[in-house]
Amino acid sequence: MPEDIAVNGVRPVKVGDYRQTARLFRRFAAIPEKDRPDLSFGLTGVLEPGDRPIQRAMPYLATKSGNVPLFRQQGDEMVFPRDDALWMENPSVMAPLAKGERIRLRFVFHVHPPEQPTFKDETARYWLGEFDASSENVIGFIGALLIPDAHRLIITLAPGARFSIRENGASRDLAVSGSHAPDHYTFRPQDFSRDAVFSSNRAIPQIDLVVPFDLKTEWRR
Repeated sequence: MPEDIAVNGVRPVKVGDYRQTARLFRRFAAIPEKDRPDLSFGLTGVLEPGDRPIQRAMPYLATKSGNVPLFRQQGDEMVFPRDDALWMENPSVMAPLAKGERIRLRFVFHVHPPEQPTFKDETARYWLGEFDASSENVIGFIGALLIPDAHRLIITLAPGARFSIRENGASRDLAVSGSHAPDHYTFRPQDFSRDAVFSSNRAIPQIDLVVPFDLKTEWRR
């Protein structure tokens, strides 16, 4: 017997081009190394509405030599190829977005974790100072002024790690990871005394400074 099969799909549409995103990475790279020795720059993406994983509508570069995915199969940080040949070609950024969907991008600054899982309050404040200077260069002076309360460190804790603080001669735990996956602890160094020392009983995989500021040009249909 003949069968009728209905196939529903979302056609990829152009949401941007290579140079629009490459300019952000180039602006960060143009900051003198001495002004950002502990920082690296990236972008994260989520599918809206609903803060859904970016993998639900995977963006890619439609280059002459084939499609280049901009995100891995897991995680929300963009894997952006910085290449002079791609700059000259300026391929389109494509994404299979349904009507009403959009991709929200956010700035993220990674702090290179110290070799020893211990750092002082003054070190944390120094990282924040690096961030202020770098964000002003990447976003612009006016944009940096409009960012609300960006002075927060996000510590990634290894499974089973204990993150503690010592200040005024006393020690106490700030966070304990009781899961089998990495946990996160967010804090403001300004909320602690300047003689505070932060430490983890395990290596710190990652320290982030995430800007609570959505890019003005969202990726949408």
